[in-house]
Amino acid sequence: MAGSFANGSLGRAGIVCGGQRPWLGNVKHDSTQCGIELSVLQKGGSNVFFPIIVSSIYLPLWAEDASKDVINVLEDGRLWAKIKSATVDGELDEYRCRIMAEDRDLDPAQFVDFARRKLQGENLLAEHDSTSEEEFRQDEFSALLEGRGNTESALSTRIMRAEDYQSPVREYISNITLADQLRETRAFVGFSRVKPEDNPNQKEKINLLKLDSEIDWLPAVTVSGEGIFFTLDDDKVAAWERDEGVIERTSKLSRNYHSAALSRGTDIQANIPPKFVLLHTLAHLLINQFSFDCGYGSSSLRERLYCNIEKPGFPMTGVLIYTASGDSEGTMGGLVRQGLRGNFENVIIRALKNALWCSSDPVCLESTGQGPGSCNFAACHGCALLPETACEKGNKLLDRVLVVGTPERPGLGFFSAYLQAYG
Repeated sequence: MAGSFANGSLGRAGIVCGGQRPWLGNVKHDSTQCGIELSVLQKGGSNVFFPIIVSSIYLPLWAEDASKDVINVLEDGRLWAKIKSATVDGELDEYRCRIMAEDRDLDPAQFVDFARRKLQGENLLAEHDSTSEEEFRQDEFSALLEGRGNTESALSTRIMRAEDYQSPVREYISNITLADQLRETRAFVGFSRVKPEDNPNQKEKINLLKLDSEIDWLPAVTVSGEGIFFTLDDDKVAAWERDEGVIERTSKLSRNYHSAALSRGTDIQANIPPKFVLLHTLAHLLINQFSFDCGYGSSSLRERLYCNIEKPGFPMTGVLIYTASGDSEGTMGGLVRQGLRGNFENVIIRALKNALWCSSDPVCLESTGQGPGSCNFAACHGCALLPETACEKGNKLLDRVLVVGTPERPGLGFFSAYLQAYG
């Protein structure tokens, strides 16, 4: 196991990493040694294994006008493999598709049309294999914003009019989409030792997992559930981000985050914008509130953040909060119900009022760095932290001051005007 301890006892004794990969089983290892010095860890230590999991929301946009029977056939992995194996120069074998449709009493012309749409979508993804995570999420953001999908497919959404809601929703939120059903895929792409990696080289990690370079699959699991997607008002966010106090506070938090990443030897992200910390903290506060209001434990809910850090030309200020432990049939609708008019306003109001005070205040409120690597400011287990499975960033980059402000400087909070007006 490679470590960062220079001139350690093992190194002085000439014992270095031999490049073995025991997780691949009893196979012939590379003849060339890795050569990096070894680190000694306790066998049962939690830092022996940090999994790297990537996830995505399934977007069956090819199936928006398809019948349930057609969708079931084309989403059957075995049948779809047969269809793809008969392609010639990337084009479908229409004769085989028609025979398959007739055998199942489906309309052959429709079946061929939807099969071609699905194949074109997969080919498009393959062409953009190097797409960054942010670019990948742009498709999800657009699909949720537009209310794509239908009741027959794995994604079913309803667009709600934010102006129909009461305060504070109609003042601060511009779009609301209720996902009555969605499907998330989580894939295991690698792991790290000693220290977790915030921005791993996924291709490099994937290659370390493989026995053969021709292997084109990863262990994964799918989860069906429901969710609430919303975006904050871009104009209000932009005005709030120009506040000098907000800029100064976020810059300090970003420096702490980068310093912690450097200490672990991981890549450095671009500077974290204030709106990312706002979205992240707000998602945590709402998940904690949802766990009281709709019966889901906080570990059964997850956040998915849509925020442009690298691409200013495609602004995103969205949050998806969704269930993470449903069965193959999905969930019962308890979370989506909280997104309806009359419920969503109350959830947000209670979450904001609870964020005004923490049981660890004033220590928590006045903190200039707490948690791993001092990557949080006013956020602790008493107010804004979640189970690790619920958070995308490992409970880092959180600060409830940027949501509700402080008694001395209420303007630091995005929602401070509402809290001052309505108490």
